[in-house]
Amino acid sequence: MEKTVYKSAVSWWLWALVAIPVMITSIISVMDGELAVLLIHALVTLLVGHLFFTTYYIVEKNTLTVKSSVLINIKIDIATIRKITETNNPLSSPALSLDRLWIDYGKNGAVMISPEDKEGFIRQIMQINPSVEIKYRKK
Repeated sequence: MEKTVYKSAVSWWLWALVAIPVMITSIISVMDGELAVLLIHALVTLLVGHLFFTTYYIVEKNTLTVKSSVLINIKIDIATIRKITETNNPLSSPALSLDRLWIDYGKNGAVMISPEDKEGFIRQIMQINPSVEIKYRKK
């Protein structure tokens, strides 16, 4: 099986929640001549923007790799995945959307991700490890 990269889904309202206050305070900083504050805002914007382009999930052979910038690089043996549960849990995780999958693996491992193609992701994991329990949200 070849390598498949799943981009993180993005909740644009979540991006707006960060971007709008930064833009407003940046405008105020420029009007007040506070260029140091503007520089800090620019750095925060670059960091958040970087996260948007570097948060993804790779399925290759028997390994799931969860990447988010240089901060997160988790490698999971797919054979150890016990359960995948749909969730909207807002806890911090390498996911850019609240439409998430909670993955239980190993003895006590867990991670939340938000692949754009959730169905394709689950299907591929199930091909590798058919014993994974899948729990969908009630619609």
